[in-house]
Amino acid sequence: VLFRSIFDKKNNLLAIVHQSTQFQSGKTFYTENNDEMQFGSFHLEAGEEINKHIHNKQVRSTQSTYEGLVVIDGQIKVDLYNLQLIKIQEVTLNSGDAILLISGGHGIKMLENTKFLEFKQGPYDDLKDKEHF
Repeated sequence: VLFRSIFDKKNNLLAIVHQSTQFQSGKTFYTENNDEMQFGSFHLEAGEEINKHIHNKQVRSTQSTYEGLVVIDGQIKVDLYNLQLIKIQEVTLNSGDAILLISGGHGIKMLENTKFLEFKQGPYDDLKDKEHF
């Protein structure tokens, strides 16, 4: 298993988890080309290259905010909530693990002193794009 997709009981995709032990040789994408954010893993050999390129400007329309986390050092617990904001699962991420949060809600707790990266689409408006529950 290269990655784990987490669904609620209504088959809504809430998150995709990639653990550092799950790398496969080459390039592997866990999302479809038409998803609002792309998520994949790369395990490339010395001397392999990704050809020089530029990303063309595109007008894109997104309906939701995907949020990605990569744990650099430490350990976190991510609580996952369905679209009705009921907790359905928790995921523990260790150094090198990553998660793409797609729908529903989430809460994050540091289980150790932790360094992690977060990324999401922009522009981002903290007043309009986030609701605490």
